[in-house]
Amino acid sequence: MKAPNTNSARRNRARVAHIAICALFIPSLVLASSGPGFTDSGQVVTDTNTGLQWQKGTSADDLNWDGAVSYCQGLTLDGGGWRLPSMKEIQTIIVESQANPAVDTDLFPQGAGLRFWTSSQPPDSSDLAWLMDSNIGQVYTQETFFEAGIRARCVR
Repeated sequence: MKAPNTNSARRNRARVAHIAICALFIPSLVLASSGPGFTDSGQVVTDTNTGLQWQKGTSADDLNWDGAVSYCQGLTLDGGGWRLPSMKEIQTIIVESQANPAVDTDLFPQGAGLRFWTSSQPPDSSDLAWLMDSNIGQVYTQETFFEAGIRARCVR
């Protein structure tokens, strides 16, 4: 009987681990593109696929992460109840087939070319938070004190 190839088994386990890590930290690899399924009621955009309601506009000013959290919690638009979206949630408004910007500017005319904070933070650092770059549709981490060119787009 032939002995199993342990190098091949190790490579396969490494590939599976790599894919799992990528899916955890880069959810756009596993999320479907936003596509159709949005309704626009003026100041609020509803994603009919997820049930999430999005602020159509953005914060008027650049904000650090704490400021973005406070902004969304204090937003009274259409009855309130707003919060900063998670990393996975904000990726649902990305249109994967386009860039510059990677969001539908008919639905979200404000904020093209800006970056947006999320409520998500890496598990090993409270000094970092994930944000989404609306030009390229990618997410990455940034120091939470940083504010230049970063806004809030709230969800409920």
